[in-house]
Amino acid sequence: MNVERINQLIERLESAPDEIFDMAEWGKGCGTPACIAGHTVQMFGTWAEDISEQAKDLLGLDWPDAWDLFVPEHKCLTQITKDEAIGTLKRLVQTGEVEW
Repeated sequence: MNVERINQLIERLESAPDEIFDMAEWGKGCGTPACIAGHTVQMFGTWAEDISEQAKDLLGLDWPDAWDLFVPEHKCLTQITKDEAIGTLKRLVQTGEVEW
């Protein structure tokens, strides 16, 4: 797990307006609404590759953790708030577990 990048992602989301976060959107590039994976690629990667695969690698996650983070079970993606995502990322850094 790349704690430094996850912390940078947390900082980005904390300073971004709520409208720039949407778990149901990958994003279309810098400045567009995006999910956790989309923001990760906007910050550290390129749009030329598979977004979820690239975000997983950029954050240093294995597939089970990445899947739980990007597509949480028992959650409606359109109802996940930016603050809820930030809390999940902070718990990931603290515990090494994805807990929504």
